[in-house]
Amino acid sequence: MTRSAQAALSTLAATALRLVVGAVFMIHGWQKYREGVPATVKWLETMAVPYPTLAAPVLIGVELLGGALLVLGLATRFVSLLLLAEMVAAFFLVHREAGFFAADGGYELVLLLAVVLAGFALTGAGRAGVDRFIGRRRGF
Repeated sequence: MTRSAQAALSTLAATALRLVVGAVFMIHGWQKYREGVPATVKWLETMAVPYPTLAAPVLIGVELLGGALLVLGLATRFVSLLLLAEMVAAFFLVHREAGFFAADGGYELVLLLAVVLAGFALTGAGRAGVDRFIGRRRGF
């Protein structure tokens, strides 16, 4: 495989991963938004999440906006760190005690998303993200 073909495939894979992970967060945020803040607060209370009245709108905003920004590849490193913090909190506050499997309420999905987000925080949006084009114009 040529270097240009390998670079193109790497760009395609990184972009697909970013698009899917961003969409996952947007869908989860949209679900919470659609159900409403009061319902999200009640849901968080069932899991003993601290400060649920503060956490509910923050989660909705971070997931909706953060997911959209990931899809665009805009502010990718910062957004990835925010979403990673959410996944770390979800692991310790909600999923850890349930074991590994997501079907049992475990941390399987949270772990997968956390690792991918850590990768985005380290590498950025990649060649197909808006960050690259903004950075190029600004000279970073």
